[in-house]
Amino acid sequence: MKIIASGTIGLELGGAGCAGVPLTTIFMGGDAETRGHDQLPPVAGAGTLSSRLVSNPIIPAPALKRPSGLRVLVPHLVWEALLLVALLSVVILLTVMYPRLSSSIFWGTAAYSAMFAGALALSLRTATPNLAVTTIGAACGWWYVHFVNDGMPSILAWLVTLAVALGIGLLLGVLVGLTPLPAWAVSLVATSILSGSLLVGDADAIVALPQSPFAGTGVFLAWTLLFLLGSVAVAALLAVPSVRTAVGQNRSLPGAPAARLQGRLLGALIGLGVSSLLGGVGGVLFVLRIRAAQPFDGMGLTFALAAALLGGVSLLGRRGGLAGVAIAVLLLTSVQVWMSLEGASAGTHRLVLGVFALVGLGVNVLMERFGSRIERDLLEPAAPPSQPQFAGWPQQGTAWPQPGADPTRDNG
Repeated sequence: MKIIASGTIGLELGGAGCAGVPLTTIFMGGDAETRGHDQLPPVAGAGTLSSRLVSNPIIPAPALKRPSGLRVLVPHLVWEALLLVALLSVVILLTVMYPRLSSSIFWGTAAYSAMFAGALALSLRTATPNLAVTTIGAACGWWYVHFVNDGMPSILAWLVTLAVALGIGLLLGVLVGLTPLPAWAVSLVATSILSGSLLVGDADAIVALPQSPFAGTGVFLAWTLLFLLGSVAVAALLAVPSVRTAVGQNRSLPGAPAARLQGRLLGALIGLGVSSLLGGVGGVLFVLRIRAAQPFDGMGLTFALAAALLGGVSLLGRRGGLAGVAIAVLLLTSVQVWMSLEGASAGTHRLVLGVFALVGLGVNVLMERFGSRIERDLLEPAAPPSQPQFAGWPQQGTAWPQPGADPTRDNG
């Protein structure tokens, strides 16, 4: 008996007929190990066993067709459609109630708010939540105003402050990537250090910013549009499974294997580094909007968190939609402008943002539930091959052919 392998698998046994031949002899590395001695009854009219077995290979059952990976985005796309309807409704009402509303109020607020929300959303998607984005923004705005007032050109002041913001983020990324410390704890420590350093000696100071060519409505509109396009583009990139897995190694789930150090470091550098850079941009846009700087975080982490959660970004990392954060930023900005025009107090603003954040937590629960279910379907292995059958052999559970019958045909 020998194995014949030439693109297909077959068995050849010497002699005609198959009566009395044990077929459970398995060859592994040239050594035979007998697993059993079940005897096959004789099959009349089947020809030689070699002609039956060698010419008819084992045919495994076809693998199950796997569903498309786009299914993971379906729950997010449905929610984003509902957010878009809510945004259009608020914008229409705001336009009807205040037909002479200046667009500079809206775009000036949306520009810096979008940067903070985008920064926090990116850090959440890489499972490295950067709770220092608004504090880094406040520090960059403070430094920018001082640089400009000391005679530094505005463009150079932009570059210097953003370089410092990126450096702070990369330092945080190294600490998170090379140690088991969670990103939220590291960023909170950074918040304390930065805010404390700004408050030393200048706790009540507000420094005015002279007129700047970068503070027009067109500039704020351009930054907002850049955020909208960039947010959707980055979300589409992170929707690719290989990219999402590569930058989301810091996502920790019960029972999941520990991520490699290189993967954790890459995700931390991207999440904390880029989010800190975006926070710095938001801080400079904020001081350009109000034309003054203050040495403390008065720009609101709550807005950024509410926009990220309402946009469908998971607190556990990786998971997120396409345009959810962009739509949520515009929606919350519209609501904030509306409340300001109505004379709402600061407490009312915080309360409304808290309600939106609470809704975002509910959205998180739903997205995790539906997304996990879909991912389990995607990761489910294909059905194992059925028991191999050889032509001329009866299917499992059927009787052996009678003498004179052709076992390859239905003789019923």
